[in-house]
Amino acid sequence: MNRVVVWILGTISGIILLFGILSSSTLGYGVTSGCTSIGSNPAPCTPQLQQVILSNPLEGGSRFWGGLLIVLLALLIGLPAWIGGPILALRRGSSSRTGILIVSVIACAIGIVGVAAAFLTSPALATPETCISSTAQTCFYGDQAKLVALLGIGFGSVLVSLLIGIPAWVMALTETAGRRSWGWFIAVLCTSPFGALLYSFLGAPPSSPRDAPPGPALSTSGE
Repeated sequence: MNRVVVWILGTISGIILLFGILSSSTLGYGVTSGCTSIGSNPAPCTPQLQQVILSNPLEGGSRFWGGLLIVLLALLIGLPAWIGGPILALRRGSSSRTGILIVSVIACAIGIVGVAAAFLTSPALATPETCISSTAQTCFYGDQAKLVALLGIGFGSVLVSLLIGIPAWVMALTETAGRRSWGWFIAVLCTSPFGALLYSFLGAPPSSPRDAPPGPALSTSGE
């Protein structure tokens, strides 16, 4: 595998991965509100939040499962590139930290912005009731309703962040294992995409060619 093949496979898998995420994105929520009468007849009405309804992604039907298959296809196509790229870089005495940085920044930004938006703009902070849309609807009330609503609304952004961060995660794991940087390996393994982002900034500098994995020994006997 050469650099051109790695680039082509990585690009194709990234496009397919994004398409699969968009296709399977059935996560979301709805809001129902009622009215409180104020004053005398005709009584004006002030809408009040009554309920937040979270959608169950497993009930997305063919759209959800089709999108999931597309995501799996993207992972299968991209995996050789995400593993092969850092190995080729190590053999050249360079690093894949630029690619790791770009992907992990995008993934972390999506996760942070999505979770922040859930906390700052959603009605979940004020909901008295949160229900999960399912055949046997489950509802939560009071403070528990607010917590479940926030977790449910923020879950989609976190999941998308993790999926988009998979290429950076695999590349960082491959490179840290190739360098035998086991501390970074554990950090990336447990905290990606943030671990991959930290590694791209603070990881070891590019290795020299002598640090590359050894190739086959050359015979000097003249045989």
